[in-house]
Amino acid sequence: MLSGKQLQVFEGHLGDIKSVQFSPDGSKVLSCSTDKTIRLWDVSSGKQLLVLTEQSSWVRGVQFSPDGTKILSFSYDKTIRLWNALSGKQLHTLEGHSDGVRGAQFLSDNSKVISYSNDKTARIWDVSSGQQIQILEGHTGDIEGMQLSPDGSKIVSYSQDKTIRLWDIDSTKLIDAHDITSLKCIWKVGGQSFGLSMNNSVWEGSNGLTPQQKMLVEQRGGKF
Repeated sequence: MLSGKQLQVFEGHLGDIKSVQFSPDGSKVLSCSTDKTIRLWDVSSGKQLLVLTEQSSWVRGVQFSPDGTKILSFSYDKTIRLWNALSGKQLHTLEGHSDGVRGAQFLSDNSKVISYSNDKTARIWDVSSGQQIQILEGHTGDIEGMQLSPDGSKIVSYSQDKTIRLWDIDSTKLIDAHDITSLKCIWKVGGQSFGLSMNNSVWEGSNGLTPQQKMLVEQRGGKF
């Protein structure tokens, strides 16, 4: 039976902590803060292992790569940075966004990073070179979030422009939203997992959605 006992207190940040994540093997914890630092902690001892200090504005989020060898950070300084998780050496600075970066994540195969920003774009980056591969444009409002499909072949994005957009990750083209397969993918990836706000969004080509799926869209402000 779980005891709820406190095991460690990790202290060292000088500002609000914005995000934390366990390493894939569970032995470390990664954190970031408004103090502009990223810190790596040992779970068993509670000791601070690394302090990464290159960001010039507060760090919004951090993530381990799926294999645990790299760290990703994103910040309101408009950059995404990649770090060696063992040495703390900065590997690449991913530059291209023209406003603060709101989110970023690795693809499951460690080869690419996707990001989105207050500049209303999403971008795909190559991990090995640090180069931008594609820019995804179309949203006319701030992008609130993105998620990969379970098979890693598609990206779904949702925005303050009242739209949800589905992208093919290989071609990065916008998939026809009239296609019922696309609507089902949006349901599976976005609707259930993240509780998307669909307020005033218009859903066309909805033949094939189940009554439960249609009810969810309507409950969250969508229209058919």
